[in-house]
Amino acid sequence: MAWRLAEPHGAPVVPLRLAGLDPHARYADQDTGEVHHGAVLTARASPPGSPAITQRLLHLRRQG
Repeated sequence: MAWRLAEPHGAPVVPLRLAGLDPHARYADQDTGEVHHGAVLTARASPPGSPAITQRLLHLRRQG
C-alpha cells in the first residue's frame, strides 16, 4: 500500500518509490495482469502511463 499526503498547489510531485524489490526482476500486477520491471517500480512507484495518484494498493507478484 502506498499513499501520499496532499502537496501544496504548484509544488513539484516527488515520486514515491517502492523499496525491497529486485531491480532485475519483473513483477506482475495481480489486478491488471500488467508486467513491470523492478527497476521502474523502485525508481517511481506508479508504472508508466499511470495518472498521478494519492493512494493505491498494488498486489505485485514476482515472476520466475
